[in-house]
Amino acid sequence: MKYLKIALLLIVISFTSCKSSQSLLTEQWQGKVKTELIQKKGAPDWTDDDGQGGKILVYSKRITKQKDVSGNASGVWRDQLFTRKEMYFVNSEGKIYNILVQDEPL
Repeated sequence: MKYLKIALLLIVISFTSCKSSQSLLTEQWQGKVKTELIQKKGAPDWTDDDGQGGKILVYSKRITKQKDVSGNASGVWRDQLFTRKEMYFVNSEGKIYNILVQDEPL
């Protein structure tokens, strides 16, 4: 019973204390200007048009995530490589108006 209480407590803490990468980046960067982003993160890996007169600045990096490969919840976990793309949408005035984070398996 003691271990069950500890496990439940850890689950509750993990759900209440972690935010998604996209949420954190949105809180940090939405409404800021493009020059601040470039000063902090460096030049983007590539840019694209947003279709509204602005730009999309894309930063890409490789990350590792744990993935359950057992298929039956037995807890067989393996590292899996992903490419994380952080896309910052910047309007024509240079302000960041949206952020998307996308993880693609390699």
